[in-house]
Amino acid sequence: SIVTFQLPENALIDLRSFRVHMDATTTLASSGGTDVYGKLPPDASTSLISNFEIFLGGVQIEQGASEYNSICRMLKLACATTDRNNSVDRMLFHSEVDTSDAVDDKSLIYQPPIGFFAVSSTRLIPTSLTGAITVRITFAPASVLAYKERTVAISNNLSANALAAAPTCTYSVSNLHCT
Repeated sequence: SIVTFQLPENALIDLRSFRVHMDATTTLASSGGTDVYGKLPPDASTSLISNFEIFLGGVQIEQGASEYNSICRMLKLACATTDRNNSVDRMLFHSEVDTSDAVDDKSLIYQPPIGFFAVSSTRLIPTSLTGAITVRITFAPASVLAYKERTVAISNNLSANALAAAPTCTYSVSNLHCT
């Protein structure tokens, strides 16, 4: 799925305050009487985004990268602290996999860690001079999900029936808006 946001025109945009808010829900799959829960991956807010592009006045200024989510994850692993991971990141960005026997239904906030909104030399942009800012987000396929077999520890290998069911787990994103 591809989602496009048009930021306000004739406004002063604070690039460092850009956030995308969303609710992510996973599904349950069954095979041979075995239930498998789709679980949101660690750092779900960035792991669910496979490409992030920005257009300024109709001109693409951030091309995005294939495996954008992998690049963001590597950057986080290199720069994050345990304290932040266990507090802010756990609460807002879903920094770890939930091990419960239930599908995930989480509210997430995405803040771009790289690119135009994170590292540009200017923080404030007057769109009356530059034209409209358009953000295009491509969500990752369901293969980014983690899987949890009912009543089995998440650290254990999946059974044969669970392996058959896991690829049918999906996720959906709703209530998308940006601030």
